[in-house]
Parts: sequence; C-alpha cells; structure tokens
Amino acid sequence: MNKTTQEVNKICSQDYRVVVYKVLTPTRLERNFKEMDKFYQQVIDEHMADSRKNTPHEDDIVDVLLQLKKHYSFSIDITNDNIKAVIMV
Repeated sequence: MNKTTQEVNKICSQDYRVVVYKVLTPTRLERNFKEMDKFYQQVIDEHMADSRKNTPHEDDIVDVLLQLKKHYSFSIDITNDNIKAVIMV
C-alpha cells in the first residue's frame, strides 16, 4: 500500500472508533442505569418487607426516608425515586 492509502485507512479507522464509541456508550449507560435502578428498588423493597420489621435492627437512612414518606405530609411527596437518589449519594 502506498502512503496515501495508509493515511486514509488510518483516518477511517479512527472515525469508526469514534462512531462505535458514541453509539455504544449511551447503550451501556442505559443498561447500567437500569441495573442500578433495579438494585436500589430491591433495597427499598427489602426495607419495606414485613420480615425486616420483625427483627430488631437500627434504622438507617432508607428506613428514615420510608417513615417520612409514609407518616408525614410535605408540600412535595417523597417518592421511591427520591429515596434512590439519596442512596446513590
């Protein structure tokens, strides 16, 4: 191959990597987001389960937020998504 063909191939392969990266990255991000969302929902579900209430334990932040959600009325409702956001931080 001559030098010009090599340079063109080099540019095309670099462009291909950029396109693949831009296409795959949102897919990976969405998949990771869904997996983390599912995990955080499981944490909330476990805290809400009756079996957890029957065993002695110290309340953690999830327990406190669920109690606030259940027993108190605010101008803004606390949702599971709000609780997930706090868990993430």
